Amino acid sequence: MAIRLVAFDLDGTLIRGRNSLAVIAGALHRPEWEERMEILEMRGESPEEMKQRVAPWTELSRGELSRELAHARLAPGVDEAFQLLHERHLTTAIVSISWDFMVEWFAERFGAAHWAAVGFNRDGTVTPFWPEDKGPWLERLMATLHVSRHEVAAVGDSPRDASLFRAAGHAFYVGTEDPEGLDGVRHYPDGNIAVVARAILSL
Repeated sequence: MAIRLVAFDLDGTLIRGRNSLAVIAGALHRPEWEERMEILEMRGESPEEMKQRVAPWTELSRGELSRELAHARLAPGVDEAFQLLHERHLTTAIVSISWDFMVEWFAERFGAAHWAAVGFNRDGTVTPFWPEDKGPWLERLMATLHVSRHEVAAVGDSPRDASLFRAAGHAFYVGTEDPEGLDGVRHYPDGNIAVVARAILSL
């Protein structure tokens, strides 16, 4: 059964080196943001505590923040990969525990039709999106698109993508280390996304 939908993680998968949050923090000379706005640092916090963490962002527009993402280092073969997939009419999505304005920027950059991320809302509140939410989000998208599990591939780089891998019928791991505890994933340690795309298209 041919693949119809491919879901990608963002940080460490489509971009390498500094993650999307660190890219913005570095470009705006606010290195403290890298830890302060890291969603995994907010587990267990109240909505008000989360709101206080991201308060500095309310002084800038989403455009002012996201335009710094042009400094991110893309994974090898990423543009070619999206071109190959879209030429074959596959639907693409980005599923990330980064912030929505960052993920939306990359979705537009790569032409991905769907994306999911942590919500930074207009009133300064936060809508969390945790690693374990990736799989259920993908399953909802699959239902909306009437795509079966065996028509879906997922691409990630860490154990935090485990729920995404479980939701998809085919999983591709581009982390450099062995994917311990992630059964059934195909490991591409060189991390070239075009190579992964060709493997997906050959399924």
